[in-house]
Amino acid sequence: MFDIITVKSDGLNKNEAVLIYNTQGQLLIQKTLIQGKTSRTCDIDISALPKAMYILKIENTDGVWVKKFVKE
Repeated sequence: MFDIITVKSDGLNKNEAVLIYNTQGQLLIQKTLIQGKTSRTCDIDISALPKAMYILKIENTDGVWVKKFVKE
């Protein structure tokens, strides 16, 4: 099993923050995607995280997107 999350961006937003929290609200991983001319992806290694439920949050100039996921 691979412990990589791939985040894709369309490149239309300004600086995008990619954040991963545990269910207690603690920030565990933070990445910033810088605006580019074309779409791009960002791979996030979650192998150091234990098996549990997490919250993926993406913030950009257009708003906030939140998704829960389970690492098994």
